[in-house]
Amino acid sequence: MTNAWEGIRKNQAADRSLPSSETNGRPIAMKLAVAFGILVAILIGIGILGLSRMDQINAHLEDVLVRHWAKLQLAREALMYSNHNSRITMEIFLVDDQPLIDPLLAERAENTKEEFFPLQGQAQLALQGQPFHRPDVH
Repeated sequence: MTNAWEGIRKNQAADRSLPSSETNGRPIAMKLAVAFGILVAILIGIGILGLSRMDQINAHLEDVLVRHWAKLQLAREALMYSNHNSRITMEIFLVDDQPLIDPLLAERAENTKEEFFPLQGQAQLALQGQPFHRPDVH
């Protein structure tokens, strides 16, 4: 029986297909290093792509915010003038004294002429996506 076991041991030592620490140590380390390097490169690529995309989204968000903020400001201003003119119109109907009505009518006409009509032009610019700037508003 000892001869049979010795024959098996000799066959195993001669079989080079099994990995051993002496012969295949460096190629395994090299394969692991290459795989790790590829993994790190993929992670860096994904990070750069993510940051680039986030920058594009941020730029788009700023563009949309600026355009919609201008529209919102115009809408608020137009609403303010409309409410003011509505209040003046209500006062005209409630006041019976003609000397009080004439200044209210003049104020309403002045509000409409000087404030509301210029807002319409700015609203058209805002709806077209063009920038505008009011000299009296900062």
